[in-house]
Amino acid sequence: RGYSPGARPEGIENYSYARIASDVVALADAVGFGRFHLVGHDWGAGAGWAVVARYPERVASFAALSVPHVGAFGRAIREDPDQAQRSTYITFFQEPGVAEAALSDNGFAGLKNVWSASSEEEKAEYLVLFSQPGALSGALNWYRGSRGIDPNDPEMQFGEVTTPTVLIWGNQDTAIGRKGVQDAAAYMKGPYKFVELDAGHWLIQEKFEAVSDAIMAHLRTNRMA
Repeated sequence: RGYSPGARPEGIENYSYARIASDVVALADAVGFGRFHLVGHDWGAGAGWAVVARYPERVASFAALSVPHVGAFGRAIREDPDQAQRSTYITFFQEPGVAEAALSDNGFAGLKNVWSASSEEEKAEYLVLFSQPGALSGALNWYRGSRGIDPNDPEMQFGEVTTPTVLIWGNQDTAIGRKGVQDAAAYMKGPYKFVELDAGHWLIQEKFEAVSDAIMAHLRTNRMA
């Protein structure tokens, strides 16, 4: 939603957690997966938490990279000064047109800077998509549709999680501090493991082997019958 050329609806109401979660399940339905393992990083993790909240019967296990349980993360943004400071970019992204202009100016220099751990080849590949009309707005609408993780969202509540879950977090992450990560454990009522890495936000680029090992161990532990 927002990224593919055929799926860029206008209007931030089309980018709520509930709608993003429904996309994940629709993709699984399209390929015939009744239950599935789910892995997501950053906003992919945010989408994963929404899927686990709304469709727990569909998810055999969940591996969240960087972003902790959205209820804990949202509270940290609102109540923890450190996390509030780290998340000021979310407020900036709420401004339609302004954020697009800043990120695309000077040959998308601002967006390239975000991908600090990616190779030049990766950045060029990403820009094939992000330079398409509507793609950048669609991506930013993920932030706008979540309303900065609204605790009173009538469509989406993030509560207790019984799905087997692993959270992988880098302790040098500039966007996500320790408070939300620590508080996430209180929501975990099923099998849960926390993996802390000496890394920043871009875990796959920085610590591929450690991330891969943690995910594969999680999948083996929770393999479907």
